[in-house]
Amino acid sequence: MEIISKVKKSVFVTAMLAIAGLGIYGITVYADGPSLSACERAWASSGASNSCGLAQVHNVLATISVVGDDCKVNVDCSTSTYGNYRNQTWQGSVDDMARLNNCNGYLKVQDC
Repeated sequence: MEIISKVKKSVFVTAMLAIAGLGIYGITVYADGPSLSACERAWASSGASNSCGLAQVHNVLATISVVGDDCKVNVDCSTSTYGNYRNQTWQGSVDDMARLNNCNGYLKVQDC
């Protein structure tokens, strides 16, 4: 019985260290997928939110939702041609949503 108890403690300690390590490195873990508010905050902090879904310019405001373990956005994004926009739907992680940019009307995680 003592061996089983030591194994259980070892597994527990390993799991706690793994969770602590994720927190130290800034990796966000969502047990049941991200919350809608987490996705909304990620969108608001993205570079794309400055030129996509602006009420005074576009027909479609940013519609944020949660699909499984991902955030999803549907939005109109400005292009380099004045008055033109592209309707975009993007789905991915909270961390990637926060890094979205509007690249001539296309949503991209990296810089344009």
